[in-house]
Amino acid sequence: ELEEINGREIFCLTPLAIMSLLFGVYPMPVLNLMNASLVKLVDVVKMVM
Repeated sequence: ELEEINGREIFCLTPLAIMSLLFGVYPMPVLNLMNASLVKLVDVVKMVM
């Protein structure tokens, strides 16, 4: 049997659910933040190969 979710769990899960929903609907702001570091990572991998 599973117990009901309590207030602390709701408090922790609500921001995660909102961020997941926003990232699923509109991912470009997060992807744009990661773009510069991913470009550097790809350059490093290309140099190693």
